[in-house]
Amino acid sequence: SCSGNLSLFLQRFLNLNGLMNRNVLVGVVSYNGENYLEKCLDSIGDKEYVDIMIVDNNSKDNTREILQNYKRDLTLKFLSKNIGFGQANNIIFQYAINQNYDYVYLLNQDAYLKKDTIDNLLRVAERRMSLEIYSPLHINHLGKYLDKNFETYINSGNKLNDGLITAPFVNAAGWLIPIGVIKKVGGFSDAYFHYGEDRDYANRLRFWGGNFIVSEDSEMIHDRIVKSYENVAKADLLNFKNKLKIYFRVKLLNIDRSMLSAYFDAVYSFGGQCKKYISLGQFKSIKYLSFAFFSELRFFAIHKKRRESKLNFAFM
Repeated sequence: SCSGNLSLFLQRFLNLNGLMNRNVLVGVVSYNGENYLEKCLDSIGDKEYVDIMIVDNNSKDNTREILQNYKRDLTLKFLSKNIGFGQANNIIFQYAINQNYDYVYLLNQDAYLKKDTIDNLLRVAERRMSLEIYSPLHINHLGKYLDKNFETYINSGNKLNDGLITAPFVNAAGWLIPIGVIKKVGGFSDAYFHYGEDRDYANRLRFWGGNFIVSEDSEMIHDRIVKSYENVAKADLLNFKNKLKIYFRVKLLNIDRSMLSAYFDAVYSFGGQCKKYISLGQFKSIKYLSFAFFSELRFFAIHKKRRESKLNFAFM
């Protein structure tokens, strides 16, 4: 009916008007991203209440030229060295706080938003107003199915009403973060250069009583190919060792567990990994696995970083 259509129109108008009273900073950390960046930035659109900041980690390709010549205004910061994913994002967090933004949307350079993704997530965030980070569904590089890793994250969560899913973790390729969450949890830990920093942040978010909320009404494409640890081990043992070092570090620094529980979890996981690679006949992998595990068992360093992680507004 006409009255029904008018009511729906007014509701959408009021919702949109409410969103326009919020300021969102989309933050992208770039590094040699010439093959992704224009598509990534184009996907954000040109909404009045959305600004974009790029922190470039000393790219060696044409990233700088692409960003400087992009068709819309960007806040650009070019670093003289690569300081890592997490620390570059902390620059974005600090800028957002200084400029009084209400939300930060962290977006990977190889991720592309679907239409209205930010709008839909904002509506969820404004309705819930909780210590939460909001995420769209992550679609794989083919644009057809859920990203393989992302699917495991939401399968371990719980379905709520209104197409929402709670999850203990979602990777940081597309996070809508209320500024209040950053002021409580802080920035990304300096214990990580690249990889692991988002899992650590998730542990700290849970320590403060927070959680992740995934909206099934919102989508983005994550243009990557997921590789298992087993395949990484077959292709590059040094990379395999470094990934496992991060894997055990995240477990040991998990402040959502007691220190004793975190150590037990790391030891238990080490035993399980050894058993798996023995069964696969990948005996050389066990050598690198063992090195990764024992190199992370630094009691005093772990204790110090765990204490730092528990601070309000940590790592900022």
